[in-house]
Amino acid sequence: MVELIKNEVSKILKVKEEDVNILEKLKGGMSNHMYVIEVNGLKYTFRIPGKKANNFVDREKELENIKLVEKLEVNNEMYYFDEVVGYKLSKYVEGECLIEKKVEDYLVDVSEILRKVHNSELRSKYDYDCMGRLSKYEKLVTDKGYIGKREKYYELKKKLESDFSFLQNGNLVLCHGDSQVSNFVVGEDKLYLLDWEFCGNNDPIYDIACFGNVDFEDALKLLPIYLGREPNAIEISKLNYFRGFQCLQWHNVALYKDLIGLSEELSVPFLEISEGYLVKAEKFLEDARIKMNIENEKDLLEFEIFKVLGPDMLEKMSNVVYTQTIEAEELIYSSNVCKGILIIKEGKFRVYMVSETGREITLFYAEKGDTLALAMNCMSGSMPISVHVKAIQDSIIYKIDNDEFLRFHRSSFELQKFIIENMTKNMNEVMWVIEQVAFNSIDKRVAGYLLDLDQNIIYKTHKEIGNELGTAREVVSRMLKYFEQLGHIEITRGKIYIKEKEELEKIVRHM
Repeated sequence: MVELIKNEVSKILKVKEEDVNILEKLKGGMSNHMYVIEVNGLKYTFRIPGKKANNFVDREKELENIKLVEKLEVNNEMYYFDEVVGYKLSKYVEGECLIEKKVEDYLVDVSEILRKVHNSELRSKYDYDCMGRLSKYEKLVTDKGYIGKREKYYELKKKLESDFSFLQNGNLVLCHGDSQVSNFVVGEDKLYLLDWEFCGNNDPIYDIACFGNVDFEDALKLLPIYLGREPNAIEISKLNYFRGFQCLQWHNVALYKDLIGLSEELSVPFLEISEGYLVKAEKFLEDARIKMNIENEKDLLEFEIFKVLGPDMLEKMSNVVYTQTIEAEELIYSSNVCKGILIIKEGKFRVYMVSETGREITLFYAEKGDTLALAMNCMSGSMPISVHVKAIQDSIIYKIDNDEFLRFHRSSFELQKFIIENMTKNMNEVMWVIEQVAFNSIDKRVAGYLLDLDQNIIYKTHKEIGNELGTAREVVSRMLKYFEQLGHIEITRGKIYIKEKEELEKIVRHM
């Protein structure tokens, strides 16, 4: 190893091999060997990837991400990078690894550096892709012919997959991806965040979870400082979920290292380490669900569908309800796809149909407290109704998977009654739309639509209004132009000003 380092560094810096002095090998890391070297009075770090380490890291992506974060000035300066082998020569940061310090004293600094990364407008070309990465690492183990029992791993992976939409329900931001305590260095002038091998776009709480790699209490203490407030149950639950995922991820890595003989070569019990990660993963995933349920049992009683349940059934149902954040314009339900039972916690959704020619018509709107009954035919195994449900503003929903809800529905008369009443309410709204389309003239429908919005300035395009009413854009444009000529409205680009509300009301009332 000494000869290799001297040879490579002398070629990189164009010096003699005898000018390269190896000072020490740094501790930590499951994948790489990191050395501190000195050349002509200047200190550097030189990384040599461990055996098969490049199976876990795409070096081309790593290099791109290192260059991307340079402007943030949180990493040490890089002088050389070999994309094929993975050698990296960087400036040595004088200081101490955070793991050697009292971590609690630096939580504010850590939160500031993570916010600087997350809140930057920088985005990697690549997402971290948690589940894709987990499958890739899992395949490495399988391809090595591992014959041990993996029932527990697959059981935990299934739990993780069932909740993954909850994990990835927000905007992805630039993340370090391995921001454990050992990758922070307390320098002479500031705190540094090093080793960007796993950088990619991800949920920012993923980085907070990484910080709890050695001691999860560090992550729990960091989260409120990072947020600037006490975290809610969803955020704490997400922290546990991500830590559980990370343990499954490193379980595969450690198991693979044992399979390629590194336990014996390095005298490190990687098989034992892999089993330890599995135990931790189970605990974190269980804690995540418990913490979600604590919030759910209190909050669910705000909604009619949960009020009809007895205490025992409410407690059981809270174990399978999870929260999902939906962005405006996001489609959460589409034709012929069963998405489970959806209860709106916050926000507003449009339920609509699309014809074969692409024309749309709004059936009804669903708001806080509503249960989307049109999705519930999935639970009986009947053909899904060909509707689409799209958020028209940032929203939060409660979601229950079809199979889980069916289990409760079969055993509760009160729940069955609520579902029938809710579906009847939705059907009445649909029948009202049919009546409008079949029996009312287009002038009444357009005027009524403008009045129903109850706004003096309407920010809608003619096409959007046509989609809402199930008619062509040209028809809407002609009618709006007619209203403008009468002085009832004024049309500008992307806006409609209501000038004579009373006149529009007369049009609607006219028989």
